[in-house]
Amino acid sequence: MRIGALVSCRKAYERVGDLTLGYSARGWDLLLSAGRDRSGATAVEYGIIAAGIAVVIIAAVNTVGQEVSTLFNTIESAVSSASN
Repeated sequence: MRIGALVSCRKAYERVGDLTLGYSARGWDLLLSAGRDRSGATAVEYGIIAAGIAVVIIAAVNTVGQEVSTLFNTIESAVSSASN
């Protein structure tokens, strides 16, 4: 069925206030506007941004953690050699 035919059916049933193919006139509005709804795409974009930020944070913590570990090992060696 073509879109033009669906729109014509919708208009005819709006005048009568009846149901067409199980959908009310308000349902047709919802159905036809579903293709224009971009809120789902926005949520996905925010999710991708959050994942990118998480990767950067994990990389930074990993790098700083290795540097701190090296620093503590150096301090441990210095204390051990000074006490001997």
